[in-house]
Amino acid sequence: MLNISFADFWQENVKKELKWWSETWSSFLEFFFQIMEYLIWFWALVWVLIFMWAWFQILFAWWEEDTVKKWKRTMVYCLLWLFIMWIAWTIVSFFTTWLENAI
Repeated sequence: MLNISFADFWQENVKKELKWWSETWSSFLEFFFQIMEYLIWFWALVWVLIFMWAWFQILFAWWEEDTVKKWKRTMVYCLLWLFIMWIAWTIVSFFTTWLENAI
């Protein structure tokens, strides 16, 4: 006859599985948030370069109204996306810090 209590079973099997799952999940989340941070920085750099290109185009557009209007709109979109990237970076860094403190 098998004489094992629920507490013994929990200690031997379930707790090991939960520990493994917790370690695996936290390492996956660390990797995911690391990738997200790099992607956010990459896209922020792209938007800064587009903003600089738009400014360059305005300077050399000889103040033609249609061209200047088009590139000003591009600059506004770039600033909007940079703000969105900043918010995304703040959220990702918050969760990264929270995850590091939780482990």
